[in-house]
Amino acid sequence: MPTFCDESGDFGSGPKSSDHFHFAAVWFETIEEAQACRVVIDEVRRAENVRAGFVFHFAEISPEMRKAFLRGVSGQNFKFAVCTAEKRRAEAKGENLSRELIVNSVVGGVTASLVEYYHIAEGSKGSPLKERVTVHYHNNGDYIELIRRGFTAYASVRNPKARLVKKVSTERAESDNLVQLADMVCGAAKQNYEGERDLYRLIESKRLDGCKTWP
Repeated sequence: MPTFCDESGDFGSGPKSSDHFHFAAVWFETIEEAQACRVVIDEVRRAENVRAGFVFHFAEISPEMRKAFLRGVSGQNFKFAVCTAEKRRAEAKGENLSRELIVNSVVGGVTASLVEYYHIAEGSKGSPLKERVTVHYHNNGDYIELIRRGFTAYASVRNPKARLVKKVSTERAESDNLVQLADMVCGAAKQNYEGERDLYRLIESKRLDGCKTWP
């Protein structure tokens, strides 16, 4: 029952930072469904005539390839959640912006969407879930630590002394197709937020709780 995360924009709070910071998580109910999606992404590479190790990175590929990727995975069994920090709106409301506040807010929005499904999955499993979360590699350790704290904040119903999420780790996109999936979902959600809905419509039915914004 793995989860994969990525972001778009920067989580800085200064006047030169991006106006928005988007955070997305993709969730699979079973390991088998996750593996099946990895296979489909390999098939998209072959269909697009790119090398075996080609990395699907939303910001670096053509609109046509973005569509081919998202159409290819649209039949797979996954769900996703996205939250966007609207920094200028937060400032206008008097928020004292910091990196910690921005990251905590978007991670909190995403985990709030996921936790119900984590509990359902744990109930089906009949034992503590021990979810594993993989985050696209980032060289800022404080950022990764904030994500880790956000995901490990929820207790297991089966064992209140245990956490629903057992481990949060990082992985480079080239090492896992599903980190690339998180990147592509986040990119499509960002475009949707900006008013370009064509790509997002391909995966919209898989969203858990709409597209949240903060504040």
